[in-house]
Amino acid sequence: MPIKDVLLPLLSAVLLGAAAPAQAAQGAICLTRPEAESVVQVLLPDVLVAAGGVCAGYIPPQSVLRDPQGPVIMRFRADAAAAWPGARAVVQRLAPPEMAGLVNNDLLRTVLTAALAPAIAGNIKPADCPTFDRVVNLLSPLPARNIAALLVEFNVLGTKNGKSPIPICGVTPPPPAGRP
Repeated sequence: MPIKDVLLPLLSAVLLGAAAPAQAAQGAICLTRPEAESVVQVLLPDVLVAAGGVCAGYIPPQSVLRDPQGPVIMRFRADAAAAWPGARAVVQRLAPPEMAGLVNNDLLRTVLTAALAPAIAGNIKPADCPTFDRVVNLLSPLPARNIAALLVEFNVLGTKNGKSPIPICGVTPPPPAGRP
């Protein structure tokens, strides 16, 4: 199972579900590539830790996923902290006005990652754990910023094929079947 199939649909549901209903009705909701990358980067370490819990019985003990205090996850945590201002700006833009006070609170990051990471990781099927583990281990030498950018580009490819969970600004989906 591609990592994008795990991360992107839930991220989309959360981000687009938090958007103002008027924006959603008009179809005006989209994220720029840098916005989407910052959100993915913030979620990445906590999603990987949660995935390690889901997959613990199905992957080797030396896996990156099984080492929540290991160097890879700790590096991703530092990168997530640096990406938080961009991700917070996304949430501020999409949140309804009545949530402005909550969105400006730094506790928001902890709440979001604590809520979203287990939900995202919960979509991993045990049979897919070895594949997920292999993908994470192959990507682990990369900076979190590059991994986030790759996931967003997979999303862009999905947009071009009509299967994108997160609308990226400026990327046009194909016309519906039967239309030119």
